[in-house]
Amino acid sequence: MTLATKNHLIVGALREGRSLHDLDLDGFVADQLRQMSVEQNGYAARTARSARTARTAVGALRHQHDYRPADVRVLEERALIYSELARAFADLAADAAVAAELAEAARVDAWSELSSVIGKRLDLIARAADDPSYEGSRRESMAAVREVDLPTLEPDYRRWS
Repeated sequence: MTLATKNHLIVGALREGRSLHDLDLDGFVADQLRQMSVEQNGYAARTARSARTARTAVGALRHQHDYRPADVRVLEERALIYSELARAFADLAADAAVAAELAEAARVDAWSELSSVIGKRLDLIARAADDPSYEGSRRESMAAVREVDLPTLEPDYRRWS
């Protein structure tokens, strides 16, 4: 969920140029928590159905999810765990303070990640410019782009233009 929130923030702010207010991170987090609750409820229902089917199942197993009476207790416990997780996610989604706290943590992580990437990029550029052989290697690199890369790309360029 934190990763989804960070992606929502980065894509919305940088690619789409939206403000933090427009992104409604708190609402996005609450929505993600509700979706996680729905997902866990689905798992609980599917697992409960498997437990009911397993009670009377007989014969050889056909695949890894082909349960038998010996599996019923574990399946019922698993269904209960999924239900409890669904309830916990729903409770968290309903708590505005929790959504705000999670949104703020994701925002801090996103900007930390971005600043780290930008810093590394700037350090790389600064090191390249300070390198005494930079100017000579730059001329060679640009010549390679003109003589090798661009002619190689030209057929593709004509196709897309």
